Parts: sequence; structure tokens; C-alpha cells
Amino acid sequence: MRRSFFRIDCVRYEFGLCLNGVAMYREGEASSESLVERSYSKFWRQFRLPDKADLDSVSAKLEDGVLMVALLKLALEKIRDRRLVSIAGGDDAGDKAKLQGSSSKAKKVDL
Repeated sequence: MRRSFFRIDCVRYEFGLCLNGVAMYREGEASSESLVERSYSKFWRQFRLPDKADLDSVSAKLEDGVLMVALLKLALEKIRDRRLVSIAGGDDAGDKAKLQGSSSKAKKVDL
């Protein structure tokens, strides 16, 4: 198998990594060029990846007919699906005083 037989697609939805390709095999040589047999084989495989997988770091290596695919994990703060949003406005000290003042005052309600 050659490197050109494979194609690796990295996708962030549903499965995450799709490996597909076409392998071409040559079946014997004929004495004349009018008859040469070839066969093709298509394949695909999908792998579910964890959210921590870094799709930008995917690497592949073909050695002795074995395809090895490797990727790294993202650090927790670099995961794209989640981020911390800061809240603008307000004063923390002033807000605490307001909350304490309102909780100490009891209101009477007639039913």
C-alpha cells in the first residue's frame, strides 16, 4: 500500500475522525499490454474522539503496510467548546452590602 491510497478527514462533529481510502492491487502481468488485471478496494473507518482531542495535531505514518495515526490532547483551558465569560459592570463590594441590607429587613405581607 502506498501513501496516496489513503485520505484522512478530521471533523469536529459526531465522530471526529474519518479514515478512508482506495487500495489498488495489480494482479499478475500479462505478456502483452492488452491484458492487465487490477482490482480496487475501498474502505472507510470512523473514530469517535473525546472533546479533549486536538484535531490540529493529527499526524499519520505509513510503515510496512500499517497506518499509524496519532493526536494530542488539548489542555483544559484550550478546549474550544467551553470558555469562561467575565461579567462586566457592578461593584462586588457594593453588591454585597446591598444583599446584606435587603436580607436583614423583614417585610410583612397580608394574605
